[in-house]
Amino acid sequence: MILRFSISMVGRVIAALLQVAIYALFARILGVQGFGVFATTTSLTLGLMTFAEMGMGARLLRGDRTHKEDASLTTFGIVRAIVLVAIVPISIVGAALFNQDSLLVTAAAVYVAGEATGDLAVAMLQGAKQSVSAMIVLCVRRVLVLLALVTLPASTSVYTACFAGGTAGVLILGFFVLKRRARPRNVIVVIRENLGIIVSGGASSASQFDTVIVGHAAGTIAAGLYGSATRLFNPINLAVSTMLQTFVPEISSADSAARIRVFKRVRLVVLSLALAVAISSMLAPALVNFLYGEEFAEAAPVAIAVFLCASLSAVAQVYMAWYYATSMPRCVPILMWASVLLGLAGIWLLSGYFGILGAAVGLFALHLLSTAAVIIPWRSSLKGSQ
Repeated sequence: MILRFSISMVGRVIAALLQVAIYALFARILGVQGFGVFATTTSLTLGLMTFAEMGMGARLLRGDRTHKEDASLTTFGIVRAIVLVAIVPISIVGAALFNQDSLLVTAAAVYVAGEATGDLAVAMLQGAKQSVSAMIVLCVRRVLVLLALVTLPASTSVYTACFAGGTAGVLILGFFVLKRRARPRNVIVVIRENLGIIVSGGASSASQFDTVIVGHAAGTIAAGLYGSATRLFNPINLAVSTMLQTFVPEISSADSAARIRVFKRVRLVVLSLALAVAISSMLAPALVNFLYGEEFAEAAPVAIAVFLCASLSAVAQVYMAWYYATSMPRCVPILMWASVLLGLAGIWLLSGYFGILGAAVGLFALHLLSTAAVIIPWRSSLKGSQ
């Protein structure tokens, strides 16, 4: 596991740096207003795709290679293809209804949907313990987008990069789905099997609506500032997410006694990383200025909140990895949905009254509630996993 983690960590660091550069260029090219449209569109698209995920991300990480799993993947591939085809006309109509740049809205939607699709191919390879291949797939996609941004004229680079990156993610997963050549299962059966993962994962995905809510409550410029800062969340949290992608297949195949030992060892490492991330929040304002320029300086409060939220999320991810590898307590999805809905309501109220500062406080409250929702049921779940 240590070797796989080391390989994955190096690959994730490279991918995270590429991702940061990509969003910095997006923001600088589009400006605060344009990036607000971009961030709102990506937030809305990911939120609406919540249930179309069908719990496959966590399921693929387990690394089970049976006919049943292959057939479930084929079913998911068909559903995802339908969703991806529908995204383009929906984006065009939505942009027209809200008087936005239809090409930018469509490009942003295609990009984020394709990125999410490509990430499932990475999860599949990690589940199969092919970390080198997983990291190559991840980094090549990011390099493709970055090359389009730095080599093409500014007037077309964002659109071309978005369509290229999104298409690459779709083609990569499509290749792996077709390679398994399994007949699809009944989609209702697959959804029923993954219902716990779908509902709990749906709560996390629903939090993607935060940028949309900030835009509605405080305007597109506020959404641009908020979206630029929150794009730092995943790169900051990459060490933990990488560790847990290697952790899930290991714990899934271990006996009950080994599971507890591995879990406690990983939890201790993650707590140390979380503390370091929280302390690093003092650097957030300078980081925003460096990456996005002075035009985005007002995003500093949200950037500080992002660092603190990343530390909370790191802890929560350890417990979610345990649930994905064993079983999901029924109360976890309920608690997660309650915390996310309360947190989003808080973001809406606070950003409406206090602007970007209120949005930062609401974001922290959302992650604090979500982390508590995941941790509280863990001890009672031990009985069912032994």
